[in-house]
Amino acid sequence: MKSVGLMKKLGMRLEGVQKQQTRDNLGNWADLYLYGILESERKNSGEGT
Repeated sequence: MKSVGLMKKLGMRLEGVQKQQTRDNLGNWADLYLYGILESERKNSGEGT
């Protein structure tokens, strides 16, 4: 998924996975991946304002 690459490029890290928390376009259960970054890490990366 393209958004995962963008989040990693911005310095975000995978913080958790919630198994079978949402449904995809076909109605199948899908996992939800949670990414995050601390404000101090964002400021130090030079990506944020």
